[in-house]
Amino acid sequence: MGLLFAFGFALFALVALWRIARLRGPALQLAGAAILAGVAGYLWQGTPNLAGSPKASSTERKQSDSSFALERTVFFERFHRTHKSSMPRMQCTGRARTPMA
Repeated sequence: MGLLFAFGFALFALVALWRIARLRGPALQLAGAAILAGVAGYLWQGTPNLAGSPKASSTERKQSDSSFALERTVFFERFHRTHKSSMPRMQCTGRARTPMA
């Protein structure tokens, strides 16, 4: 039943592209190839007749950050603080902007 629905939908989409979007020639062929590639993926991976089997979430602990990740965080935090504090503040008075003291 799922296979019939997939091909029916593909045929409907192609007819709609041909009649409504007025695709012709190579553009219609490209659209048809894309739709049929999607149908092939559905047939390859999808199994609509099988019942689902949900899995419980795993309670595994996540690994702690490596030393590289910790050093990278320290570096970027230090750079971010230095970058923000070294920028002069600008005064908006409607005239030329000058750094505030």
